Amino acid sequence: YIVAESEWNNGTRSDLVLEPRSQNLSPIIIEFQRRVDELFLKRAINHSLVAYERYKKEPILLMICI
Repeated sequence: YIVAESEWNNGTRSDLVLEPRSQNLSPIIIEFQRRVDELFLKRAINHSLVAYERYKKEPILLMICI
């Protein structure tokens, strides 16, 4: 994996996006959050959908609650 652009086409931004070097692997989206609420969950789902558009593969979403 390599670190990829974390800003999405819709202007939103993830904390960290890891792009696979192999087409067989899924991209990984990592989000750090203090408070997990409905707004955060909707944003995370949106990032996953936009990542699918970019990579044409379902992403792995890792949420780290701090």
